[in-house]
Amino acid sequence: MPSADIAWVFRHALLRDVAYRLQMPADRARLHAQALAGLEALSSGPAPEPPPLVAGDDVPEPHASDAWAEEMAGHAREAGEEAAERRWLRRAAEQAERQARGGAVEMWKRHAELTRGAERGESLRRAGRAAHLAGRSAAAQSLLEEALRIQRGLGQARLEGAALASLAQVFQDTGRWKDAAGLFEEALRLSRAAGDAATEVFALKQQAWLFHLTGLQPEAEATYARALDVARQTGLRRLDFVLRVDLTAFHSRTGREEAAERDLHALLADPRADPRCRGVLLGNLSSILFDTGRFAEAEPLLLEALSLARETGNRSSEALLLGGVTQVLARAGRTDEAIGAMERALALDREMGWRHQEGLHLNALADLLGNAPAAEDAYVRSAAILEDVGDTRHAGVTRGRLAEIRRRLGRPGEAEAEFRHALELHRAAGDRVSEALSLRGLALALLATGRAEEARAAWKQGGEFATAPDGRTDEMREACRRAGVAAFA
Repeated sequence: MPSADIAWVFRHALLRDVAYRLQMPADRARLHAQALAGLEALSSGPAPEPPPLVAGDDVPEPHASDAWAEEMAGHAREAGEEAAERRWLRRAAEQAERQARGGAVEMWKRHAELTRGAERGESLRRAGRAAHLAGRSAAAQSLLEEALRIQRGLGQARLEGAALASLAQVFQDTGRWKDAAGLFEEALRLSRAAGDAATEVFALKQQAWLFHLTGLQPEAEATYARALDVARQTGLRRLDFVLRVDLTAFHSRTGREEAAERDLHALLADPRADPRCRGVLLGNLSSILFDTGRFAEAEPLLLEALSLARETGNRSSEALLLGGVTQVLARAGRTDEAIGAMERALALDREMGWRHQEGLHLNALADLLGNAPAAEDAYVRSAAILEDVGDTRHAGVTRGRLAEIRRRLGRPGEAEAEFRHALELHRAAGDRVSEALSLRGLALALLATGRAEEARAAWKQGGEFATAPDGRTDEMREACRRAGVAAFA
């Protein structure tokens, strides 16, 4: 048999490893160099040298070797060819990011070990960004702070701005909104001074969402418009696409569901929507369908979105989508399963350190638990988190629900204090609908403590703000009858 047709196949991995170790180090290095050269030859030669990593968000042109770039980096490392390892590591890390595969964090960290100065800082920023996308918030913060220290020490203002924007995103997603707001402002100042449109657009996009979360809707609208203007004027098509994805969520949460649904269908048809992005888009679309009563259409999209989130390692999206699954299960009367799904979502929130999402999910868990003591505890923890991160609107809603539970459990004094706390939050957030509900709940609590005139005033004030019946009119009439006072409902 010709030697070219002979292939050695090891029956056990242990045998293969022993045979490998028996090779002399110099022989192993030579064989790895030959393997690297062979793979490059199969790919029509080595990949072209990429643009400098510190040049911005430019990525290398695709090459036939990208599919095994990580393997080639390994061969280069074992062959002692540091420059080749560095080149292939970068291609492998960027390929992993594009395909939403694991390993990007470690590859960028290794790339940082092989570089110095500003390029090392940028490698660490990319590692931190990858860690954040993987839900590893603590690791992301550590890597980004080191990247920031390097760029600041070198006087690299543009790259310092990029590191600040990435770190601000971690703070935003982990509920440190005040810190995030300050970092976004600093990142915008530096990026504008350096003419770095990509970082400016990214920071504006994140800042707009932060404005939305904190109830500053006009500011959010204006900031999104500014981000779109900059992206289009500077030809940043990829960021323009990302902005449009973000805007579907913003529009669906601000009363523009029809426009959001139309845009979601268009974005799903766009070839730039990779699997991770498709999962986000399908999740947003399923939420709109669910909220508008189209349950049969929503459920399969929700399950497809959840599958894509898991396939692409999008843990934050997975946690959000599990929240949607609880709605489907609860609507079908499968409350125990719904509670289990929400507890899985909460476990993910805590692993990632996403405190705002944890606060919202604790609220949803409490809703599922009804009037049980565990619901009261969940509302207490939810309200504490939401107030701490600065989500005044949702904190007020949660305080109102906690007050209502305490009222129904026969503790009107505690309920009164909680309703008053909720009212402060509603007024700070400008939430008149929730204010009306809490005033009427407060009226019932006051009547239960024998303060009929105060109850009458609170009930009347709540009626002035109410936009629809809240179902408690009959309850108030019965409460007045039991208290022996003239009905005021």
